[in-house]
Amino acid sequence: NESLNPIQPGSWPCLRRLYCDECRLEDPAVAIKALLHLTGLERFSLISAGITGRALARIQPGSWLKLQVLDLEENTLSDDPVGAMKGLLCLTSLSELNTRDCRLNGQAISQIKPDDWPCLQIFDADARNDFSDDPVGAMSGLLHLTSLQELNVAGCRLTGEAISQIKPGD
Repeated sequence: NESLNPIQPGSWPCLRRLYCDECRLEDPAVAIKALLHLTGLERFSLISAGITGRALARIQPGSWLKLQVLDLEENTLSDDPVGAMKGLLCLTSLSELNTRDCRLNGQAISQIKPDDWPCLQIFDADARNDFSDDPVGAMSGLLHLTSLQELNVAGCRLTGEAISQIKPGD
């Protein structure tokens, strides 16, 4: 985390892509706070970086306004899945989000409301995300993603009742 301290507003104004895979951040909340200064990011990969739900909860409206692709695969967001989702929902330019193996739950996914993520085309929530605590709420949230072209919820434990929420035109 000490290596991220020099990142201040205006740092790397032209940086569009950042890959921090397998960084194993010591304090992910401090890291996210520093990385939020990188306002030009369009693609950000944090695969197996030790990101937590509490860290993502620090994302505020107006953060990473240009961010289109976010890859969070293999991070554990279960310490605050709802807070993580609320932070992620501030990223209104996202067109692709990968939360594979992040331990999100149905209550977190149910936070998605109409007009959230208006550009999201690909949402990969496959494996180790368990929506069984609120499968109907999760499906309701997912149905608000009207720009989706690809959705992967394999292994997320959606129920028949949740699937039955899908209506013609959804």
